Amino acid sequence: MISRSLGIETGGAVGIPLYFAQALSVALYTIGFAESVKNIFPSASIIMVAFITTILVTALAIASADIAIKAQYVIMAAIALSLIALIFGHSAAVDPQQPMAAAIQAADAATVERRVDAGFWAVFAVFFPAVTGIMSGVNMSGDLKDPIRAIPRGTLAAVGVGYVVYMVIPFILGMHTEGVPGALANEEFMVMKRIALGGNLFIDSIVLGVWGATLSSAIGSILGAPRILQALARDNILPSSLRWLGKGNGPNDDPRLGTLFTLGIVLAVVMMGSLDALAPVLSMFFLTTYMVLNIAAGIEGFLQGPSFRPTFHGDRSPSLRWAPRLYRRDVPHQSSGHNCSPNYCWPHLLLARAQAN
Repeated sequence: MISRSLGIETGGAVGIPLYFAQALSVALYTIGFAESVKNIFPSASIIMVAFITTILVTALAIASADIAIKAQYVIMAAIALSLIALIFGHSAAVDPQQPMAAAIQAADAATVERRVDAGFWAVFAVFFPAVTGIMSGVNMSGDLKDPIRAIPRGTLAAVGVGYVVYMVIPFILGMHTEGVPGALANEEFMVMKRIALGGNLFIDSIVLGVWGATLSSAIGSILGAPRILQALARDNILPSSLRWLGKGNGPNDDPRLGTLFTLGIVLAVVMMGSLDALAPVLSMFFLTTYMVLNIAAGIEGFLQGPSFRPTFHGDRSPSLRWAPRLYRRDVPHQSSGHNCSPNYCWPHLLLARAQAN
């Protein structure tokens, strides 16, 4: 839509970072899954578990997108079970009679002593990729029966449910850790396992929820990234040597070649084996994508072009007002013939391109 309204340059500016964001997300989620496995099986290798998981998730996506999507229902049930077990949990305070009580209390005390304050942006860069799954429906637009109806409703529902869950969890954790200051940051004994019903089991509801969340997100990303790549190749945005990535297979036009290409990128990133190193890079790609999307949507709304007819209407001004805030680097910029920061040259240049078309 953006390529045909504002030109392939603008479409590529959205599609390319979005593709890399989705591709790197697969590595982020499989590494996260591997770290949770290692907590249960200490002898397991994070890189090896993530490597194998990535291949299995990709094989599921190649075999059938329908099966992969239906698997999300089972995974969602595991996540719901995890949330219910957490909501109806108990205090994180340690009963002196329970096994390993002394070890847990010692770990809590050590956590308080070695407390390290992290800045807002450091935490934001690591946490932000966890809330980018709202784009999954957009990535699968070609496979939806009624995308015009499903995308806005599904996206807004995802934002609403996600917001409620993320706002409720801190209150639950705070309520159940009152008087136990070291429990929240205790890496050795995870606080959610201590609170949730059945948290003392070998594979408990919290672990199932973590596995469900990471695998669900990995499946969504490996389904979406190749389809973005396929669209980029068909719009001739990619070099001629990569146009073969636009080919589809089967009645649903599945991008199997694009999926294998994405698998190669993901496996290379998985070899890093570090969430802290990957998450800030991933945040950068998503922020770049959202910035250009906001600018494009704002300009299209102001121009009121005949090719841009959204069925969901709202105030268009926040798109342009908030987009520059995603790119805060105020330096002199001469490309448009006058001094301005890139924050404010971006809308000017895109608006001029749109009017020229």
